[in-house]
Amino acid sequence: PEVAGGIRRVLCLLEDPQGRAALRNIAAVACPDAAMVFLDRATAEADGLESCVAGAGRVDAALCLWAQEDSAFVLDTDMLLGLFRGLAKTGAPRRVLLAGAYGDGAAQARIESWIGLERSLALTWPGTGISTLAVAEDLARADDIWSRLWRELVSTAPGAARLDAAGRSTPRLTTLVEDQGTRTPLDLSGAMLVTGGTGKLGLNLAE
Repeated sequence: PEVAGGIRRVLCLLEDPQGRAALRNIAAVACPDAAMVFLDRATAEADGLESCVAGAGRVDAALCLWAQEDSAFVLDTDMLLGLFRGLAKTGAPRRVLLAGAYGDGAAQARIESWIGLERSLALTWPGTGISTLAVAEDLARADDIWSRLWRELVSTAPGAARLDAAGRSTPRLTTLVEDQGTRTPLDLSGAMLVTGGTGKLGLNLAE
């Protein structure tokens, strides 16, 4: 299921000319009235990403694919902050997709850490579907990756997912049964300092 019918302007952070052309073609079929707005990395570095995103005006969806084509951006938190601050100045979009390519477990974990943004922003942008997508490097170079990314963007069930040789998977919470014979290393009778986790997760833990 898709929400493509309501998308009129899509902001895209992508340098690859072939990828840009592929996304334009996909959008032309899926959303004939939609306009694709691409930001150049050099311009964003010179003028500031936040300013460039805000200058692009109001959009219905945003695709952040710099970490998909260049793994160095997996560690670039300024990129994510600049994107969301810029979007906040023009109004929250309906959809945001953050995608990154990984070649090892460490890079995969860094991309999946973006799930925290996805969940925290849901409190301030309740009408925005935010998705985090970790893509195995071999699939990130596949010909059909652009159609896969578009489907993730317009899905009516946004959320975190991973694409690898086994297919598409989504994270799931499982219940850990504690061994009653094992004592917890935490002193639950004393004071506890919780750093980070200022969203729902931190609140639940504090409670």
